[in-house]
Amino acid sequence: QWVLGGFWLQCDTAVDFEGMAGMRLREYMGWDGENQHYVNLAVGNTGDASLSNVHLGDGEMVVFMNWVRDGKPEIERARTKFTADHMDFSISFLRSSGGADDAVNGVMTKVAKVDMPPLSAAKGMFPAGPEMAKIGRMAGTFEGAGEMIMAPGTPAMKIKGRDIGTALFDGHIVMVQTTGTSDMGSYEAHGFYAWSAGSKCYKALSIDNMGMICAMDGYL
Repeated sequence: QWVLGGFWLQCDTAVDFEGMAGMRLREYMGWDGENQHYVNLAVGNTGDASLSNVHLGDGEMVVFMNWVRDGKPEIERARTKFTADHMDFSISFLRSSGGADDAVNGVMTKVAKVDMPPLSAAKGMFPAGPEMAKIGRMAGTFEGAGEMIMAPGTPAMKIKGRDIGTALFDGHIVMVQTTGTSDMGSYEAHGFYAWSAGSKCYKALSIDNMGMICAMDGYL
């Protein structure tokens, strides 16, 4: 579904595995106007959070995700081919040594309706680490008001808003939904906070109803 003023296409995915916890993903796809390419923001119940480049071709979409695993770089490539009623998809990994490993090959068929469980009810695939417990206090509702200068030399404008922070996937991800108003109009954003074990820092990713994208590293 289209969200945040139609700038972002939101997709929720649930994958069930026999004999183990299932996988849940929340993704947003949109246009990066500053860098002139499509991007994909994704978070999941493994605790991963990524902002990746998307390449669109003739009936095909390819997403490249950069990871650090055990201190070594790794690239995940997800390729999807579209037809009228289904999607063929594959996932492969290229690590710092050796050739590419094919991990997933499958087909998804279009259906009229899916009863997707709410994201808030999804469990983590494994327990979250102590790093996320430190920022769990971001969960809750916070309100504020003040002034903001959009650019040097411009007058300050009045702003007010509300943040609603929710711990997702048994604490693996903290989602913050922001709504507010200013002299320019209404504002809405979705932000996500996660711990990157590979990079040894927090990852903060957000998008909003102006089409803006923010990606930051955080340290405590």
